Amino acid sequence: MTEQPFELALSARTAEMLDACTQCGKCVEICPVTGPAGVGDVTPKAVMAGVFDIVRLGEGPAASKAWAKGCALTGDCIAACPEGVNPRFLLAMARVTMAKQSTELRARRKQGIDNFRLVADGVNVLSRMQLDDDELARLGQQVTDRLQNGSTVTPGVRPDFVFYTGCNVLKTPHMALYALDIMDALGVTYRSWAVRPIAAA
Repeated sequence: MTEQPFELALSARTAEMLDACTQCGKCVEICPVTGPAGVGDVTPKAVMAGVFDIVRLGEGPAASKAWAKGCALTGDCIAACPEGVNPRFLLAMARVTMAKQSTELRARRKQGIDNFRLVADGVNVLSRMQLDDDELARLGQQVTDRLQNGSTVTPGVRPDFVFYTGCNVLKTPHMALYALDIMDALGVTYRSWAVRPIAAA
């Protein structure tokens, strides 16, 4: 199968990170989740060397696998790296490699679709628990008409801003609503836009 441009770019970035990393282990030392993840008493240098093995060879020691799986995305490792490497990215690539080794492509795709649907369902449920129809419409989530979006301008008139919220903000909608309140107070016109309109209940 021919690699797509995104995959080629990802491979190139991974190779660049691996070349830059000296495997000093400072990222492992600073990581707050090595204990809960079950890394054990393996030296930080050995853990990082194992991550290299996973990414390059598809297999590595249990401690390195545990660290990759346990990553909580704190970003402490990025700040700790003296070489400007992003260890969190390398851990993500290690998880990708482990997934490829453990599951067939068709199953991985199905799992990805299922996981996305779970996230979307969670967003829908949480937003509907917190917001009424008018507030959903204000955030660009029309309940009755998927083609309309929250707006302070008449159709066909260009707003000052397009307020793109994505969908994840609907888990904590008060932040987006405060932003709209501020724009209203300033007299700024806007059109709210979100990735995934919520279907009518």
